[in-house]
Amino acid sequence: MFDQREKIALFIDGANLYATSRALGFDIDYKKMLAYFHDQGYLLRAYYYTARYCQVTER
Repeated sequence: MFDQREKIALFIDGANLYATSRALGFDIDYKKMLAYFHDQGYLLRAYYYTARYCQVTER
């Protein structure tokens, strides 16, 4: 799929990926996913972004 010399950076939308996997009824094995991309080329970085829940209190 990729040229072995290619540099790969993953930017994962955690909330979207999690919700989609739940809706489709399966779990994601992140170690396998990283290994897959590592085997496809030079995996430079992998980032998992998600929102943090922050409770706001009024004064």
